[in-house]
Amino acid sequence: IQIDPKYAYAYAGLGDALYEQQKFDEAVAAYRKAIQIDPKYDYAYVELGNVLSEQKKLDEAITTYRKAIQIDPEYAYAYARLGNALSEQKKFDEAIIASRKAIEINPKYAYAYAVLGNALSEQDKLDEAIAASRKAIQIDPKYDVAYVVLGHILSKQKKLDEAIAAYRKAIQIDPKSAFAYIKLGISLIDKKKLDEA
Repeated sequence: IQIDPKYAYAYAGLGDALYEQQKFDEAVAAYRKAIQIDPKYDYAYVELGNVLSEQKKLDEAITTYRKAIQIDPEYAYAYARLGNALSEQKKFDEAIIASRKAIEINPKYAYAYAVLGNALSEQDKLDEAIAASRKAIQIDPKYDVAYVVLGHILSKQKKLDEAIAAYRKAIQIDPKSAFAYIKLGISLIDKKKLDEA
């Protein structure tokens, strides 16, 4: 940046480092500077969207993901992140469309299948949701989030033993996954209640 203050990629790299350190406001400023220098820099828009999503500024995040897609209509990651943000806003129909577009662009994109599975489960399309989650796992057997999504869906179906196994697999992959531990605890409590019924 000191050598070439008009080098957008340097600002995006700075944004990445700041995002990794959870310095979100500073990361936003860096990505915005990268975009100011190069308004067609689709990566900077997506990463800006990711930080905004982290800050729960979902309307802004969605706008930036859509801008990245406008620049590059084949940007699967942008569609998947858009789908995730739309799911967080409970706009599940739109989330499904976005995640399916990501899959159409990249059929081996585990994250997009997990986003799709989550959105479908929220619409109680549980068989389709399970299929999407299992596809994510098939593509990337080490993707812990896919197991958490699968466990959530199985819990909704009252298949608690299978849900517990899915959460345990997620924890085996990522022992620091607080969300997997929480979901496992809830399923174990629910199973105890069912066993007592």
